[in-house]
Amino acid sequence: MKTNGDDLKRFEYEFEYWTQTIGFEPTALIASVDNAGAWETSALHVFKLKRGYAIVHESGCSCYTSADASIDILPSIAKVKESLKNIAKEEYSEGELARDLLKIMTGINKKDE
Repeated sequence: MKTNGDDLKRFEYEFEYWTQTIGFEPTALIASVDNAGAWETSALHVFKLKRGYAIVHESGCSCYTSADASIDILPSIAKVKESLKNIAKEEYSEGELARDLLKIMTGINKKDE
């Protein structure tokens, strides 16, 4: 899934918090899924960074803020996919999100990595 700068613009508010994480310097959005219901947050995103990749998990109720996101920095797309496969084994929301992201990411060619 190719992306452009517009994909990153939608996260400008979140980046105010997320860029405080060491190494989180996004250059592109690789994939994103959101299965939140009313009054909740439930999303998983994969970003290409200047050095590596990041998996960002947003989860919470109506009191969720972007500062609550969980961010994992990984060195390669292979490690991202491995991590998502492990998360996908969970039966709850995060597992469903990971399974959905893996489906999207199976179409990513080596040249896009």
